[in-house]
Amino acid sequence: MPAGQVFALSKGIGDLSPATRREIERACVDTLAVLCAGWNEPIARALRETYPHVRAPWKIGNPSDAETTALTWGTAAARASIEAYPGSPAAPITDTELKDKLSDCIAMGAPNERDLAARFRSMAKQFAGNA
Repeated sequence: MPAGQVFALSKGIGDLSPATRREIERACVDTLAVLCAGWNEPIARALRETYPHVRAPWKIGNPSDAETTALTWGTAAARASIEAYPGSPAAPITDTELKDKLSDCIAMGAPNERDLAARFRSMAKQFAGNA
């Protein structure tokens, strides 16, 4: 599912407290970070070779269907989460730790992408309704 469709779906999240929206934003940043980190892992590369129409979420446009995109993106994120960040995904993380994690993940998965951290934060803000 293209990122634009995800953002459109997020518009229906209703009246949430600022604290809830902030947690949604942080969760989105974390998810995009680990997806990025796992993007070049062997299993993610194999899926991308099988489904070459699936693009990274930081690329414009995604002609793939939702199921194939979810499989490819989810596999990349899960692989990086398990190997690089083995703690509980529900464990609290400080803003500084999240910033460092985002930097690490981008360095692993998309080191040549310019301003990707800022783009991820912007996407997360929009999704959470904080933009």
